[in-house]
Parts: sequence; C-alpha cells; structure tokens
Amino acid sequence: MSNEANYDKNKEYKIAENTKEETNKSVSDDFSVSRTGSNSRRQAVSAKENTWEDVGEHEDVSTPDFTPTARRRPKAKKVKKRCHVCGKNFEISASLVSGEFVRCNDCVK
Repeated sequence: MSNEANYDKNKEYKIAENTKEETNKSVSDDFSVSRTGSNSRRQAVSAKENTWEDVGEHEDVSTPDFTPTARRRPKAKKVKKRCHVCGKNFEISASLVSGEFVRCNDCVK
C-alpha cells in the first residue's frame, strides 16, 4: 500500500513538473521551441542615479587641539654588502641580512 502511495506522489509531481514546463515553452509542428515569459536571469543591467546625500553627523563633536608626540625611534641602519652573484655593492637593512651569501635586488628577481 505504501508503494502505491509513493507511486501516486511521484506521478503527481511529474505531472506538475510537465505543466510548469509547458507554460514556459511551446513546441511547434517543426519542433522549434519558442519560449514565453521573461527570464529573470537575462536582464540588462542599468545604473540608477545616486540619491545619497552627505548631511554630516555628530556636529557637536570636535577634535581637540593637541601637540603630537615627537618620534623617538632611531633611523633605520643600513649596511654595505657585496652581491655574491654579480659582485655589485649595495646597501641593505641590517635586519634583512642573514648569512654571508647576500643577493642584490636585481639578482633576486
């Protein structure tokens, strides 16, 4: 009995699916298909006018006057090295040097 119920549900689903397809398509005698209705995925994109207005917010809040803190960090130290590939002398940050085989920017590329 449950098999018959499942069969009836599947049959009803297929009939509903077929009627849905028939509403969107019609087949003529020469088997050419003409579609009716609009396909929502195939619509041209059109830009609209920008209606946003900058009216400002929090007009009662203002930035206080202050003196910025002076920089205390020392200038970066560079060391002179010689490229072990081309032999060119160049300067590089000391923190980037590790080992004795250093390459210049041209040889790294």
